[in-house]
Amino acid sequence: MPNQPFNVALMDVNKFIEEEQLKEVSSPLIREPSSNNFQQQGLFSESIFGEIGSPTRMTRFGYINLNCQVLHPLIFQNIKTMKSLYVEIMASKTYAVWNEEQKDFERADVDVRLDADTGYMFFMNHFKEIEWRKNTSMRRDDKIDLMINFPDLLFIDKIPVLPAGIRDIRINDGKQEKDQVNNLYMSLMNNAKAMPPNASTRPIYDSVHYAVQRKVNEIYLYIVDMMTGKKGFLEGKYGARAIALGTRNVIASSNMAALSPDDPQYHKVDETKVPLYQAAKALQPLVIYNIKQFFYAGIINQSSDQIALIDPDTFVLSYQTISEDAKDRMLSSEGIGEFIEEFHDADVRFQPVTVKAADNKDYYLLLVYDDGDKIFTTRDLETFKKKFESIGRPFDRAKLRPMTRCEMLYIATWFASLDKTGTVTRYPVTDAGSVYPSKIHLISTIPARAVLMMHMNMGDWGVPIPEYPIIGANVCDALLLHPSRLGPLGGD
Repeated sequence: MPNQPFNVALMDVNKFIEEEQLKEVSSPLIREPSSNNFQQQGLFSESIFGEIGSPTRMTRFGYINLNCQVLHPLIFQNIKTMKSLYVEIMASKTYAVWNEEQKDFERADVDVRLDADTGYMFFMNHFKEIEWRKNTSMRRDDKIDLMINFPDLLFIDKIPVLPAGIRDIRINDGKQEKDQVNNLYMSLMNNAKAMPPNASTRPIYDSVHYAVQRKVNEIYLYIVDMMTGKKGFLEGKYGARAIALGTRNVIASSNMAALSPDDPQYHKVDETKVPLYQAAKALQPLVIYNIKQFFYAGIINQSSDQIALIDPDTFVLSYQTISEDAKDRMLSSEGIGEFIEEFHDADVRFQPVTVKAADNKDYYLLLVYDDGDKIFTTRDLETFKKKFESIGRPFDRAKLRPMTRCEMLYIATWFASLDKTGTVTRYPVTDAGSVYPSKIHLISTIPARAVLMMHMNMGDWGVPIPEYPIIGANVCDALLLHPSRLGPLGGD
């Protein structure tokens, strides 16, 4: 196919089941009642997956019948990142109308539009009618091409189950342990069994339908995470070291160009330049704390659903009502963790930090006044303008913009990384040079810039920031090593 995305194809699940003559896993039970034998229709069944200790148990799949049709998990993941409205409709969180002219969904107020609707089946009834519009993002275009090239594989009604041998029950210190994916499979079966026969297209079962979709996607993401890594399954799963908050990445040599060794961007021999997303994941508890303290403290609290937000059209601060979901996203560690995780998608990195209010409008949380070598953050534009002009500096509206996700994450991660060290390890470990301790030198974009940051929660004193992101520049995603480290690590 001429437009097929590079190295990406959708699995024909039913064809795989038929060709491999897979057997159905239909019971969430582990063992037969009053017996140590595995349940014959269960996740560890010897009749489905092969006898314990046999080679077959490491290679034979099973499958779970979903009792309904859902989006292929890769398609669901793609459309989730392309437009959040789609998932909000499927989850029955947002009402919308179908625009026949635009061939797309539009948010709608159910009290104003009598034709507004929501729910999984409302979305699915129009899904194939959506006209996907490409733009300058190659990542988005690839996602669209995937749907165009595999129109008959966008939905699944069954899901393969991994061979039991790679997720078998283990006994550790007398306690029974099993891989987390087994819990996901069990939960999926319970959700699928809640769907009555021949009722999967009825809107009354939208919540069950979406629960099945979410669980299928959780299993997909779990397996993707398990399989990723430089050497795939063995290194990513069984070769992994049980290190809390450890991360992995490709390595590259650092650009040593700098005015002098005193330049804040100079790469010292005892440092490793760690990309923003990797550092944020490695230091996630501290980053979450910093985001709460630097950006959300004093703005929002659990007891109120009113929050002062910045109108994107006027930059005027006004109180808006927000939902419990929006509040949890800002106050809970899980919600901020999702914010960090979303940075993995290159398309969102320079989007403004916004909060959705009850009127379904996205409001800015913070403003940035970019004065070149100084960065000021504010929320109250008029107060900032008066204070800025009171020190004899002219205010230039063109230098004002909303704070981006990249800037917020960088600031929180930079403070989290101060005076922190880590251990760089390249597998397979061949000699002493394969492992060494190193200071963290946080980087963002290439190029970046050194600035003095005046943050609203820091009073009148500024903080020198060495690698502040440049809006629109390429965000670095590789671990940059000092050239002296490449040889001992076996790098190119």
